[in-house]
Amino acid sequence: MLSLIAGLIRKSTVTLSILACLNTSGCGLSGDPDADNNHHLVELILDDDPIVIAGAKDVLINKLQGLDLKAAQESGRGSEAQYLSMLGRENLIAETHRDYSEIVCEEWDVSKDLISEIKEKAARTRIVIITESHFRTQTRAITADIAEELAPLGYGSFAAEAFRNTDILEGPAPVTESMGLPYPKRDDGWYVQEAAFGRMLRHVKALNYNLVPYEAVSRAFDPTEDFATRQNRREDAQAQNLADYLNANQGSRLLVHVGYSHGSEYTADIDQPIRQLMAARLKDKTGIDPLTINQHHCRGNRELDSPILVKKPEQQPDGAFDLYVDLPRDSFERSRPAWRLRRGDLAVDIPSELIPEDGWAVIEARRLDEPEEAVPIDSVAIRPGEDVALMLPPGRYRVRAVRPAPFE
Repeated sequence: MLSLIAGLIRKSTVTLSILACLNTSGCGLSGDPDADNNHHLVELILDDDPIVIAGAKDVLINKLQGLDLKAAQESGRGSEAQYLSMLGRENLIAETHRDYSEIVCEEWDVSKDLISEIKEKAARTRIVIITESHFRTQTRAITADIAEELAPLGYGSFAAEAFRNTDILEGPAPVTESMGLPYPKRDDGWYVQEAAFGRMLRHVKALNYNLVPYEAVSRAFDPTEDFATRQNRREDAQAQNLADYLNANQGSRLLVHVGYSHGSEYTADIDQPIRQLMAARLKDKTGIDPLTINQHHCRGNRELDSPILVKKPEQQPDGAFDLYVDLPRDSFERSRPAWRLRRGDLAVDIPSELIPEDGWAVIEARRLDEPEEAVPIDSVAIRPGEDVALMLPPGRYRVRAVRPAPFE
């Protein structure tokens, strides 16, 4: 369990120093916070402008204005639910959203370790493709773990459809321009601004991965075309962009982070309007058989603390993915995902000065030495009367509250 000892220290800028003890039995075996050398420090410093109104670039935060919570909770993959997940409130959609509903998958082989199996198979190819759920941020943390394990095998390029891409008329993609920074920037892509996605990118940057944008450029699409035509164009453009990158970087090894079935190698019957998704097309274009990993289908069917390999679910066609991963069942503490505590985050009280008296506010925590353009280490939406914590690793952070702009 996590125990916190918190005190408030007043300085010229308001500082909240939280001494946090992380130990399965509390602050040391004796209950003394100095015992066993197991304490960690999180320091929060209120921003110079601690409460601000969201600007034009804060599109995600402004989505909270007028958000229909009931619709968010009932929608299968609706945008309202996605906004809540991206703003740290997965707990508000977990009971009803289908990405959290239990799908039982049979354990593959208890002797097969997830990471060892991935590394063994990844060593035999140049491409590893792993999926995510856009609503369960834990999938991003698992991809970060896999990136670390693949780096010694020569994997040095990290591609994500989440990266905003550009064409020659627009200049370099934002993520390319910010390659040398230790943090991702908010305008690197829509999903990038979510805290767990940002943490994943911080990790792959620290591992010296080259970041590769490959999404289809929007200006290439004709909005009058039917959905299947536009989707086929998108899948093919994604695959071609990755194939071009591999051709230009002979010998490089590529880890690709995708949403849902874009990572499928399956080819449907000829009468289907969309026969192949990105991974299948990339395989055809390059002649390289990728290792494809599905971590979005099987969902928490047993009491787990860590993901495991499972057998192919009956609902999935043969040959779609090479490996399937089952995630631990989701649980929440102080309205936040408990998996973040298991990975070393500390549950930190939000300063009372930042809690809204009405409506929503989004609490952002950035490292002291990082600018506003940096994706926060954590950001979470909160309303009056809610028990919501920031989830932070030890360190010093600048915090502020951002209120959605009122309707004009």
